[in-house]
Amino acid sequence: MTQPSGEDTAPRTELGLEFEYKWRVDDVVQSADPTAPETADPLLTGWVDQVAAELGAEQGKLYTLVQSSLHFDTPDRLLLRNGLNLRALINYGGLKGTGWLVLKETVRWCAGRREALEFGEMMPHQAFAQRIRTRDCAPVDRLHNRLLADEPLELAPFVRLVQRRRKMTMTLPSGFPLPITLDTTQSWPVDDEAAEPLFHWWFEAEVNTSDSRAIGELDRLATVVSGLLGSRPVRRTKPEILAESLLTRAGR
Repeated sequence: MTQPSGEDTAPRTELGLEFEYKWRVDDVVQSADPTAPETADPLLTGWVDQVAAELGAEQGKLYTLVQSSLHFDTPDRLLLRNGLNLRALINYGGLKGTGWLVLKETVRWCAGRREALEFGEMMPHQAFAQRIRTRDCAPVDRLHNRLLADEPLELAPFVRLVQRRRKMTMTLPSGFPLPITLDTTQSWPVDDEAAEPLFHWWFEAEVNTSDSRAIGELDRLATVVSGLLGSRPVRRTKPEILAESLLTRAGR
C-alpha cells in the first residue's frame, strides 16, 4: 500500500492492483544484520546491477523504510486458508498516530507470480478495533463480502511484525515503475510478547499495472533473479509462512 506524504492526512480509501514475485533469501543474506538491512547493500546492488543490465532498466535511489503491522485472522485461520490477509499498518514520522487497515486478496498464482488486490483505508490507530468489529471500513466490509459472512467474523491479531526495507524503484523500458525491495521481517506471536523474534529475509519485485509490457518485463526480471539466487520464487504468502514458522517454534 502506498504511503502518503507528510502533508496528506485526510482519511481516504485506496484500491491497488499488484503483480509480484517474492524469494526467501535467509541463507544468501545470512552475514547481514537483520535490524540494519543496508548491511546487505553489497549483495543487493550486485543483483540490481545485473537485473537492470538485463532489462535495460534505469535504477533509482536506495532508501530504508520501516513499518510496523498487526496481522488479523479468525481462530481457525479462515483468512489464510482463503488467500486473504488483513493487517493494520502503523505510520511513523509526520503521520504518527494514523495508519492503514489493508486487505490483500490473492486473485491467482501464475508460475510463481502472485496477482493480488489491495483495499486500504487510512484512519487513526485508536479506530482500528472498532472499524474491524463493526465492518465500518472498505477493507473489512470487502472481507466479509468475499467470505459471504453475514455475521461479524471473530477477528483478532495473531502476529506482530516490524519490517525494515531497502527499497528502490526502477524505471522499465516501457516507462512503468518497478519497485524492488530487500525486506527483513521481525515477527512475534501476539499471545507471547516475551518470545524471541523470528527474522526472515525476502527479495521482492512488483508492478502495479496489468499492462502486458510491464508484466512481461517483470517476468524477465524473475528469470534473472531466480538464476542469481539459485532458487524459484515462493508460492505462498508471507503471512502464511510466518504463521507456520511461529506455530512450529511453539511446537503446535
